[in-house]
Amino acid sequence: MKFLLNCLPWRVLLLNLLLGFSFCVDAKSDIEAQRAKIDTMAEQTLAEFYAADPANKELITNAAGYGVFSNAHVSVVLASLGGGNGVVYYNQGQHKVYMKMAELGLGLGAGVKDQRFIIVFSNPDTMESFCDKGWFFGGRADATAQTLEKGGSFDIETASHGIRIFQFSKRGLVLEATVKGNKFWRDEDLN
Repeated sequence: MKFLLNCLPWRVLLLNLLLGFSFCVDAKSDIEAQRAKIDTMAEQTLAEFYAADPANKELITNAAGYGVFSNAHVSVVLASLGGGNGVVYYNQGQHKVYMKMAELGLGLGAGVKDQRFIIVFSNPDTMESFCDKGWFFGGRADATAQTLEKGGSFDIETASHGIRIFQFSKRGLVLEATVKGNKFWRDEDLN
């Protein structure tokens, strides 16, 4: 009996170590699953982007880099909100940065949509500034009516300061006129 009592602290310690290791393995596999989901979304979005206009592949290839983001967008009366994630690819060095995004807008509107953004950077400094600061402001009048069976089209939302942004509405129904801002930031958990 005395032997079992002396071994109990070691057993508790061993059990805690095993549970801690198990938690680390689960967290690591969850991170890998999140990365894989974002990578798959980016590959599918790029395939649709290339199919919409074959010249888009050359645009991406010749750029300093590009980002692909998924955003769930909700517009209710005077406010629009959105959030999502994505990845920025550096064409030189094959480096990528996983990022998060948030969107806030003011204006009239109603609806929900699932949208994708492709952001093309013409130079490395602009891309690095985006990854570090990640702010965009702009205005947009939008009418979207997409179902699961029918795709949308890519529209240029912004083209300035060495950045071109293409927006693609996957599905949803929204009518809005808003002034909005987007914030992008590095996802510390996935990088």
